[in-house]
Amino acid sequence: MGDTNRKRSRIALILCLCSAIIRLPNVSASEEDYFDYITIFSSGRIARFTEMPIRVYISPMLRTEAYLDAIRYGMRQWESASGGIIQFEEIEANGDADIRVSWGTTGLWPITEVTGAKAELTRLDRDRIRVEIVLVPHESQLEEVSSPEQLRATCLHEFGHAIGLWGHSPDPGDAEFHTSAKELPSPNDINTLLRVYATPQNTPQHEIAIKTIKESLDGSDADARRLYLLGTITEDKGNIKEAIGHFKTALAIDPSSEPARQKLIQVYQDFGYYEQAIAMLNDVLTEAPSHDAYNTLGVMYYRNGKIDESITAFQSSINQNSHDLAAQHNLHQIFREKGIAALHTANYTEADAYFQKALQYAARDASAVYRLMGQSYERRGDFATASLHYQNALDANPVDREIQDALAQCHNNHGVELRNANRWDDAINAYNRALALAPTLTVAQSNLIDALVQRAKFHRETGNIDKAIAGYRELAAFESGNSDAHSRLGELYLEQEAYTQAIESFQSAYELKPNASQTRHNLVVAFSTFAKYLDMHNRHDEAITQLQQALAVAPTQVNLHVSLGRVYQRSGDLDRAQAAFTSALRIQPDSDSVRRESIYLRTIRANKLLNARRYSAALTEFKAIPRPERSVDIHNSIGYLYLIRRNFAEALTAFESALADAPTNQIAYQNLLASESQLIRQPPHRLTRDEIGNLLARTRNQLAMCYLNRGEYEKATAKYQSAMNLSPTDAEVRRGLDATGQSLTQMLGQSVVEVE
Repeated sequence: MGDTNRKRSRIALILCLCSAIIRLPNVSASEEDYFDYITIFSSGRIARFTEMPIRVYISPMLRTEAYLDAIRYGMRQWESASGGIIQFEEIEANGDADIRVSWGTTGLWPITEVTGAKAELTRLDRDRIRVEIVLVPHESQLEEVSSPEQLRATCLHEFGHAIGLWGHSPDPGDAEFHTSAKELPSPNDINTLLRVYATPQNTPQHEIAIKTIKESLDGSDADARRLYLLGTITEDKGNIKEAIGHFKTALAIDPSSEPARQKLIQVYQDFGYYEQAIAMLNDVLTEAPSHDAYNTLGVMYYRNGKIDESITAFQSSINQNSHDLAAQHNLHQIFREKGIAALHTANYTEADAYFQKALQYAARDASAVYRLMGQSYERRGDFATASLHYQNALDANPVDREIQDALAQCHNNHGVELRNANRWDDAINAYNRALALAPTLTVAQSNLIDALVQRAKFHRETGNIDKAIAGYRELAAFESGNSDAHSRLGELYLEQEAYTQAIESFQSAYELKPNASQTRHNLVVAFSTFAKYLDMHNRHDEAITQLQQALAVAPTQVNLHVSLGRVYQRSGDLDRAQAAFTSALRIQPDSDSVRRESIYLRTIRANKLLNARRYSAALTEFKAIPRPERSVDIHNSIGYLYLIRRNFAEALTAFESALADAPTNQIAYQNLLASESQLIRQPPHRLTRDEIGNLLARTRNQLAMCYLNRGEYEKATAKYQSAMNLSPTDAEVRRGLDATGQSLTQMLGQSVVEVE
């Protein structure tokens, strides 16, 4: 089968770099590189990365300070040594990585993989590779942590292999020497790396590698390891029969050579020689039963699809050695896979049983099993139990972000279930647990807000206002930008007459939505309601402050100006009260109610000034009242003030207006008598005789009308006659007398004196 082409797309070559060493001829340290040696462990082909940066995933279990520092140190040194040709990038997603640095490999472990740091090469296709770097694959090594210097040297060495130096330098001064403790790449390392990256990916170097190995053959026991490597290169070259021969020869020299045995079994399996592979393992077990051989047999059965036989073999391995980590891992892997298969078919009972068995052999992988158990219960809708398993998974691996997210989602789903059962508090607690794990989980945020709203609404509808307030406060604290929550809180406080808290809540809502009419309205109502309360308790200054704040929010709201005017009025500050009513009228000039309020206030102001003998100011205030709005009392007051100023004409006009509205008004009548008396006894010196006569005639004529309207006809006739006797010269006065004469004639039924 030497001319048979390989049809496999994936070749994995395990390199036991610490425990399995090939010794090559001594070479002078003056050589510039060791390019001829770098494909010995990569099956005779160049194996390097073709795209930068190289994506590196570091297992959470290695993210302790000691290991993480050493891993990053190794990467940085090769970046620097390559002059930027090599670039690394740490990533969080395992599946996207080019290099994965972990405690141990995935899948089943042959016994040879259990000890020793190593790098494992996988060819994904012609140009792409993936590398697994295993730093601490054995449980016992966890208690034997190397010194920082040893860790750095190990990481530098393994990353050198990972980026393409798949061989050991013959020079002890190089970082890739088989037992190197160097912490820096040597010039030879750098030159070799540069040559590798100047050579096309997958370039075959079979002949060079074969020649190098054959030159090292010396008839010693070490030839077993050399022939093993020769077999791997020959296999890659396509000479399968020749490769099998090399592996058999290696085993003949060293029957305990597990790499050669494993590779021979692998070749048998890969090329369809299943019976030979099984036979080899059974021969081993017949001659010398061992947990190693049982474990390897279990792997072969597993790879051939005989799962039950593989389980039996692994259990036999554990029976031989209860501390067999490889067999324990493999049983764990199989039971987990069977559990996953049952999970995919919704056979949850069977899945649970397999996962429980997997936990017995979980070692350091319990987290993954607990996570699967969580998925099992979550799929059947038992979120409470699922959460317990996810929590166990997180306890086993607290830094695993994916588990945190899964637990957060489970808490959220449990919250939905509780919310639908109206178990508001339990639902809210579940959502809060989800957000504690994943603060940016938007669905949990939305669900929490909904639950908080519904709980508060429920308490409000059932009359439990205190709990409703507590609920909305919690909602507002969680989502400070929720304007509606602040508004609802304000409404509840307002119901309880907790005005200060209501205003604070409405103020928060308004600041969040200053252009929303409802939030503005709510805040104004809170201010004005509190102002009304304060005003009723004679706390006028405080009430005024609240109304002023309301006006700052709604400056064109007429009712606020009116309310402010009333409070100013009750506080005794009539000037500011009038200013408030004036502002209201500017906004709504046609408001009858505001106009009446304003007139009433002016009347109060004017009377107050009048009583204080501030006659000019009082007259100004009365005159500010529009004529159509003046009452009989206002006309009388204006006339009285003019009379005090001895302005008889204006006084008479005011009294006439009063009598026009109330013909029998006693105050106007008395004021007319006073006017008549003053005009007779103390006429103003500034007036002429005719002007005085005209005023006196006008006054008596108005008195005649008073008597006539009161039914005192003789007095009316006498007063009218006395007015006529003055022979007034003013045409307007004469027309007035003529009108009065006609009225007297109609009332008395006979002619009276006519105006000449």
